[in-house]
Amino acid sequence: MTVGAGISYAAFVFFITYNMARADALVQIAIIATLAAVLVMIGAPLWVFVARHLGKKRTYMLGALGHAGTMVAWACSAHAPLGLIYVYAGLVGLFNSGWGLIVLSLLADTIARSREETGQDRAGSFAAVWSIIEKAGIALGGTLIAGGILSLSGFDARLAKQGIAQPASALDGIAAAYGLIPASLMVVAALIIWRFVDEAQPLKAPAYAE
Repeated sequence: MTVGAGISYAAFVFFITYNMARADALVQIAIIATLAAVLVMIGAPLWVFVARHLGKKRTYMLGALGHAGTMVAWACSAHAPLGLIYVYAGLVGLFNSGWGLIVLSLLADTIARSREETGQDRAGSFAAVWSIIEKAGIALGGTLIAGGILSLSGFDARLAKQGIAQPASALDGIAAAYGLIPASLMVVAALIIWRFVDEAQPLKAPAYAE
């Protein structure tokens, strides 16, 4: 999931600038990023409510697959009216809030379960491993993979500096990097969560709470 997010983050500016062909790209980047960020924040209580009724794994699936579907739709409709683009931005923020919240909750459950089964508090180790993987995934997606996709698809930095339009293959590569490839990775992440994560709650309260 973090690799997919890194690829998408890196391609975001390229997508708005070249695929959407916005003369006011910097303004739209700010508006879209703000809309997504606001929905990430205000969507959290909603996802807590949903998780209480559907369970964490189903809620994660809903957030991840909703995010993936929105990214595919957006990548395939770069020239849609701005109103629809803003709707896509809001949905991306909303669904991001969902899977992001749930995956952190599952991490907390894992730490609690490890404490019960081993009698040792490994919260620091779990948090460190989590942080390393998250940052490495975003860095990998946002540098090597995103750069490789743009390079292989024919993106020409010299044309960009001269303000000349990119070839169609480069636009396809940007769309893939912004939406299609990250969406595919989100689906894979959701399937891994669904298959391997045990949602069962701890069997007893931690010793310090007794």
